Amino acid sequence: MTFRALIFAPLTRGVLPLYHIAGIILVTALIAVYYRYIDRKNKYWLYLFPWSILNLFILSFVIVWAAIKIQDRGWGTR
Repeated sequence: MTFRALIFAPLTRGVLPLYHIAGIILVTALIAVYYRYIDRKNKYWLYLFPWSILNLFILSFVIVWAAIKIQDRGWGTR
């Protein structure tokens, strides 16, 4: 879904992924409000926003790369 929203749709249809990114930020805001409500002393809730952007643009593509290279034994994981 991330590949389609961030790469495929902009290249093929010229559509910017603003709704996808706004949806990610909105869900992150809901989670942040929930955790802020649960623990008022928690000062780390603001880090959810950079983490969600990092996850959206970098870590989601690492999962795809790992799935492509799953048979490669050269990663040194064993």
